[in-house]
Amino acid sequence: MSTPTFVIAARITPRPGIDRVAPAEYFSGAALRQAAVEAETAGAAFVLLDDELDTAPASGPAAGRLSALQTAAWLGPRTSSVGLVPTLRTTHTEPFLMGTESASLDWATHGRAGVVFAPSLGADAAANVGRRAAPSPEAAWAETADVIDVVRRLWDSWEADAEIRDQTTGRFVDRSKLHYVDFSGTDSAGEEFTVKGPSIVPRPTQGHLPVFVERTADVSLEDLRAAVEHADAVLLPVESVGPETLTVLEWNPSARVFVVIDADSAALDPELVASWVQVGVSGVVLETGPYDVELAIRAAAGVIPELVGTDPAPTEGSTLRERLGLPRAKNRYANA
Repeated sequence: MSTPTFVIAARITPRPGIDRVAPAEYFSGAALRQAAVEAETAGAAFVLLDDELDTAPASGPAAGRLSALQTAAWLGPRTSSVGLVPTLRTTHTEPFLMGTESASLDWATHGRAGVVFAPSLGADAAANVGRRAAPSPEAAWAETADVIDVVRRLWDSWEADAEIRDQTTGRFVDRSKLHYVDFSGTDSAGEEFTVKGPSIVPRPTQGHLPVFVERTADVSLEDLRAAVEHADAVLLPVESVGPETLTVLEWNPSARVFVVIDADSAALDPELVASWVQVGVSGVVLETGPYDVELAIRAAAGVIPELVGTDPAPTEGSTLRERLGLPRAKNRYANA
C-alpha cells in the first residue's frame, strides 16, 4: 500500500452557538445533505457526523438531534464518493449493536463508511439514558478500547465468502465460515460485560471500517492509549498536534493522524502544514459546520498542494480504507 497523500476532511455537524440552522432544515436532513454533497464536490476524503446522548438544545438547532449513524446511512445513496464517518457513543450503547449497525452502514455506503468510537462523559447523557452514573475519563476510554476490540471481532465473525445462497441445498451460509465470539470486557462502572457471536450482519464491505478516536480538550492523551492502539485513525486538536502525533505513532505506528482545526482559522498555512507532515500527520479535518463547506475545503486545498499534494479525486466505488491508504483488513479467524 503506497503512502497516502495529505487528505482534507470536514466536520459538518452544526456547531453550538455558531451555526444557526432552522429546525426544519436540520431535521429534514437538508442542511447535512447539502454539506455532504459540497464536501464531495470539493474532493473531501470524508465527513464527520457528531452525536451525543444528552438532550441539551445548545448542541443543535432544537431540543434534540439526528442520529449520526442513521443520518450517515441516509446520506449513503445520496452521495457517491465521500466517506461518511458518524460517532458512536460507547458508554451507554450495547457493543453488539454497535457492531451490527456499523457493518450495516458499510453495506449501505458500499464501503465508504468509518466510525468514531467515543465515550459519553457528561452527567446529562448519563441522566438521559438512566443506566449508570457519568464515568471517569480513564474508565470510559478503557471501556471504549474493549468495545473497539469486540466490534472488530464481530466484523471478523463472518468470513467474506460465508454467504453461499445455495438454492439446491437450501443453505444461505457456509457455517464453517462463521466464527464464535466469546468476549469479556470491563465497562466504565467497573463491571464485567460479555458479548457472544457471531454477528447477525455479514462481514462489512471493507472487512473492517476505519476506526477513529478523538482526543478532545477534556481528556488527556494517556487516557486514550489503549483505544489509540486499537484505532486506524486518531483526531488531535491543533494546539498539541506536534508532540502528540509523535506519541500516537509510537503507540500505533500504522495509525493515520488528523489535525482538527476551525475552518475559519487563519492558522492553516504552508509552513504549518509542512511541520505537521514532518512529524507524521496524514491530513486535516476542518470544523466547518453545515455551511460554506465547499469554499472551506477548496481554500484549504489551495494552501496544501504546494507542499504535499491533495488526495486525488476519488472514483465511485473506492472505499474509505483505500482513500486513507489503509490495507484490506485481515480476518483473525480465517484459516485459524
